[in-house]
Amino acid sequence: MGEWIDIDKLIVPGLDRVPSHFAKRFYSCEIRELIDVESWFVHEWFSDCKTWLDVVKKVITEIKYPLDWAGRPTDFHYLQAFRKYPAKCMRTYRVERDFWQKASETAFMGLGDCEDSSILCGAGLYLKGYKFWIEVGVVYVKINATYKALGGHAWVISENDSRKWVLVETTLDKVPKRFPEVNPDAFRHYVGKLMYEAVIRFNKYNIQVALIKPPTPPHEQGVIGSIVLEFITQVKEKTRKMEKKKLKVIREAWREAGLV
Repeated sequence: MGEWIDIDKLIVPGLDRVPSHFAKRFYSCEIRELIDVESWFVHEWFSDCKTWLDVVKKVITEIKYPLDWAGRPTDFHYLQAFRKYPAKCMRTYRVERDFWQKASETAFMGLGDCEDSSILCGAGLYLKGYKFWIEVGVVYVKINATYKALGGHAWVISENDSRKWVLVETTLDKVPKRFPEVNPDAFRHYVGKLMYEAVIRFNKYNIQVALIKPPTPPHEQGVIGSIVLEFITQVKEKTRKMEKKKLKVIREAWREAGLV
């Protein structure tokens, strides 16, 4: 038996803490800072949204999944600042594998992978007064009688206008006709042949990690959160070559389930 455990904070590591292939930002931040609803740009981006569905539709239709020249998902981020002369800048930063954008950054660029679009969706839901969790974990596909990991993933669960909790897959290429209902206290959600297994979830006020009983002592919870975040990083690293397949399988599964 497991349960969700509250933790006080969770640091998303940047280049100031870890090498470029483990960093998720140019500089570290607390995970809830990614939902930067204080940004004027985020308010402006969602200004034409009135309902829950407006927010979700805007994210799914306007945020594109970043692909490289060969059509493969990419999350390579490169920043140059303070040009010294044509071939060199005084500050240059590279995050090569898994960059986590703030909501404002995703809205500005119109590009973002699963956690980026989920964070932006969460920001919009917060601004419109809806309850939500941004969940991060692993997505699996059922093959015969067993579930096989497709890779690290992020999604949103939220209470909609009908007061029902549903799962929002922000990486779809079309807006679903309906959204599958979920138990907001569960770790696992099922959509057709997919299983979404969350290990971390957060909103603007709270952070929780999925733990097996007995509960972890409060003074150790921050450490556990960091370990879980590292686990997600390792999963995404091991399944990086499957990113293109993951995106394809997720979209196919939603269509096969009659949701899109």
